Amino acid sequence: MQWWELVDKIIFINLDHRTDRLESIQSFFNEAGIPAEKVVRFSAIRDIPGIVGCGKSNLAVMRMVIDNGWDNTLILEDDVEWLNYSNETILEHIQKPFDVLMLGGYYDVLEGNRAIRALHASSYIIKKYYVPKLLDNFETGLQKLLSNKFSLFERKRNEMIKKDNENHIDVYWCNLQQKDNWRCIVPPMVIQRESYSDIRHKIVKDDYVLDPNVQLIQDNN
Repeated sequence: MQWWELVDKIIFINLDHRTDRLESIQSFFNEAGIPAEKVVRFSAIRDIPGIVGCGKSNLAVMRMVIDNGWDNTLILEDDVEWLNYSNETILEHIQKPFDVLMLGGYYDVLEGNRAIRALHASSYIIKKYYVPKLLDNFETGLQKLLSNKFSLFERKRNEMIKKDNENHIDVYWCNLQQKDNWRCIVPPMVIQRESYSDIRHKIVKDDYVLDPNVQLIQDNN
């Protein structure tokens, strides 16, 4: 069995002008043998600063999942690539209980493979019943970010990130991780390839492997 047989849809978020990433993400799908009918492209929402558009896009994707009634849905950013692809590893994790399963990201604090503080929404599978809860979390984080939107333009970029980082949607969701069943594939199987970031306005490569300084605590489950 292929792991993607247990996923209803795979949604990737892609800005209309980033046609370069369409080709690279197709390679991602091809490597895993994912059929085209499993995949849906979401036309990303542009806003200033870019992190706001990212938040609005993920919020809209959650509504899309609800509207279509999909059970297991994989959400991807369009710059992902496999670090070490293993059908068996994903299949093992996807058949165990979880609310959200992260295929990759920055794992800051883990309890076994349970996320206590895991960042970055580059690749995660979400259960149908949990979508409304994450949608509500995204809305709250985005509202907090937007409350500072106009003052953000008056600060230097690094000061903006330092002050408002905790309200970015894929950081704000850590409030849910501490009480719900978020799981991670450890070490990360999906990373973000080197490319120009419309959010950071520079070429970046977020190849998050398991940080040797990650805080590991005992898994009591």
